[in-house]
Amino acid sequence: MTKRRKVGLGYNPEKNFNLTKVNVIATYEHQDQLMGDLVVIVDWERDPIQRELYVLEQVINSLGTQQTKHDLKHLAKISLAYAIDEEDDGDHWDFIMRSNSKYYFAPDQRDFFEEAVVKRIKHINVASKTAPIKIST
Repeated sequence: MTKRRKVGLGYNPEKNFNLTKVNVIATYEHQDQLMGDLVVIVDWERDPIQRELYVLEQVINSLGTQQTKHDLKHLAKISLAYAIDEEDDGDHWDFIMRSNSKYYFAPDQRDFFEEAVVKRIKHINVASKTAPIKIST
């Protein structure tokens, strides 16, 4: 097991995870953006894709429990910005770099990762009514 340095809000060496603050911008079709900060668990025991998936699930589940008029069925994009210590070398934060922490939910913009998110948490109908982005060429 790789030892991680304390970053974010707290590192638990026995469980090998961090509590990390993340700034969230959620963009919806036909609604204003929703912005705010959230504390997420970054689990170092998971491989980078599973780690990224776990963080994004926490964010989406939080959006689903917010007392707002925003509808996850019309979710178009999520952008995340992590609060990481400047002293941290960052090599174990590689999961952030895969998508640059920007996730697109229009059916014709999703990659394998967003598809996995939509299928994995289908019980809350994430982006189930989000329209495709039609780009003319």
